[in-house]
Amino acid sequence: MIGSQTVIAPNTARVVSSILFLALLAGCEAPEVVPREPALVQGGGVAAGGPRAEQLKQVEERKAELEGLENPVGILASLGSLYYENGRYPEAIDWYRQAIEKAAPALEAFDALAGEVGDREPYAGELPGICASRAEAKGFERSVNVAEGLRREGPPERALACYRAALQPVAAAYARRGSSWAVLEQVERGLADIDRALQIAPDMAEANFLYGAVVFNNRQGGPGKSVGEKAVKAWQHFLELAPDHPRAAQVRGALDSMMNLSGLPAGHPPMDAAAAAAARQGGKVPGGAPQGSAEPAPALVAGLPPALVEVVKLLMKGRPADAIAICDQFLAMAPAHGAAMSLKAQALAGDEARAKEAMELAAAALDLGPNARAQQVLGTLHERRGDLEAAGNHYREAQKADPAYATAAGVDARLERLAGGK
Repeated sequence: MIGSQTVIAPNTARVVSSILFLALLAGCEAPEVVPREPALVQGGGVAAGGPRAEQLKQVEERKAELEGLENPVGILASLGSLYYENGRYPEAIDWYRQAIEKAAPALEAFDALAGEVGDREPYAGELPGICASRAEAKGFERSVNVAEGLRREGPPERALACYRAALQPVAAAYARRGSSWAVLEQVERGLADIDRALQIAPDMAEANFLYGAVVFNNRQGGPGKSVGEKAVKAWQHFLELAPDHPRAAQVRGALDSMMNLSGLPAGHPPMDAAAAAAARQGGKVPGGAPQGSAEPAPALVAGLPPALVEVVKLLMKGRPADAIAICDQFLAMAPAHGAAMSLKAQALAGDEARAKEAMELAAAALDLGPNARAQQVLGTLHERRGDLEAAGNHYREAQKADPAYATAAGVDARLERLAGGK
C-alpha cells in the first residue's frame, strides 16, 4: 500500500484484466437454438463482420494468457462456442473438451442419480431458480453447489432435476462438439457426443436438431433413405420444441422426403427412396433418370461425405432443386463447409436468375480455402457473361487446386477450347 492506493503488479493486472474480459465473454448473448452462421475463415484469420468476429480476434490475441488461467466451466464452454460459431471446429473441440473434463464431478453425480431414479416419474415440483446455470463466469459452479445440497437433502428426483438444469451448458458443449466432429468426418464420434447431450438434456432443441442433421447428412443413399427411428424422433421432437424456428421448414421437408415418398400416412416407417418411387410410378425411378445411371468419376466425389456425394449424383441427373435441398440441410449443420457451399453454387449456377447468388456463394467458399469446384463455377459464370479472361483465370486456379478434379469435371477441355477461341 502507498497511501490509500493499492499497487498491482503487472502480472496481477494482466490476470485481473483477463478475468474481467472472461466475465464479459460468459455474459454475452446466449447462443441460438441452432448454430449461427459462422464467419468465413481462411487460415487463422476471421473475416470482418462475421458473428462475434471481433471478440474472437481479442481471444486470439490473448490466447496464451487465457490458457494459463484457471477458467471455470462456463468460460471454457463460451470459448468453445466462440470458435464453433466462427467455423473453427478443431479449436472448438479442444475448448469443449476442457469444459467437459472440468465438469466431470457434476456429470458423475448426475449419472449416479439417474441410475438411482431409474424409470421413476421425474420431479415435477419447483426448483430453486439458481439450479439453472446463469450467464456469468462461475454460474455453473454455483448451480452445481445447489444441486449437491439438494442431493444431500433428497429426494433424488429433485436433485437430479437440479443437476439437469445446471448441466445445460455442458450438454450444449457435448452437442456442439458432436457437430464439430461430424463436420470433420468423425460421424460416430459426433453422434456419441450428441447422444450424451440428449441424455443430459432431452428437451434441448439444438441437440435434437443436430442429432437428426448429422444422421441425415451422412446417410448412405439418396433423399428418402431411412435414417433410423432415433434420428426421425429427434427431428420430430425438435419441431415440437421449436415449431417456428427458421430451420423448422427445412426439417419438415426432410422428414417428408424420408417418410412420405410413397404417399403413405405420417408415422409409417421410412421407405427406401427407390422402393417408394417404384410404388408410386410403377417401377420407374423419379426424375426420368434410368436405373443404373453412371456413377460420378471418383475425382468428382473424392473426400465428400455421403450426403454431398448424393448431391453430385443429383446434379448429374439434372435435378438441381433436389441438390440444393440437400445442400441446405447439410449447411444447416455445418455452415462453413466449403464443399457444400460450392456444390450449392454449382446447382444455382444453372439458373440465370440466381447466377449472382451462385457467384457470391462460390466466392465465399473460396474464402475458406482452395476449392476447385468453386473456381469452376466462377469460371463458368464469367464465361457465360463473356469475360473470357476472368473465366480462364478461374479455370487455371481450379487446375492448381485439384488437377484430378479439373480433368474429370471438364475444366481442362474448357481451357483448351478457350485457348482455341471457341
